[in-house]
Amino acid sequence: MEQPEEKVPLGTASTSDNDPPPPLTSAARPVANSLTPQVCPTCRAAPTVNGGTAVPPSYVYAIGRIEARFPRPSVEKEFAQATGRAETARLTDRQVVQKVLVQRQNRYLGRQLCRVMTIEGLETYVLAPHDPVDLELLVEALRPTPGPMDLDCVIGVRGPIVPVKRVTG
Repeated sequence: MEQPEEKVPLGTASTSDNDPPPPLTSAARPVANSLTPQVCPTCRAAPTVNGGTAVPPSYVYAIGRIEARFPRPSVEKEFAQATGRAETARLTDRQVVQKVLVQRQNRYLGRQLCRVMTIEGLETYVLAPHDPVDLELLVEALRPTPGPMDLDCVIGVRGPIVPVKRVTG
């Protein structure tokens, strides 16, 4: 059975207790000091609680790549409509995503997308921004033409584990 991902507010990430600590870097920009537990805007996962009180924040430092995911088919269809209105001839999929999301009239789509941090090819964290500035940073992290040495650094507060969606046939 596949291990569920953890949901983390931006600048946030999560690891299991069995994982080695993530690498630290001194060149990273700290995220705003927002420590109140937040509900995920896309999957509505509630913050972890213990006996009715919120669990103290656990900070996470992670280096990897940030990728966009469509949380629902309706968001994907809306993105396809926005793509149809943009000039996207001869662009790669990543270039199209970047071009559509940077347009001011399409910023609402950026708020609806899920952002996943991939570390060494493994989807590890779901990122949830606390601040509009963080949303801007996430859109910039979706590079149109990433190089092999491009990495993203996320610093934040560990969130709850994302529930596993079971597919029944």
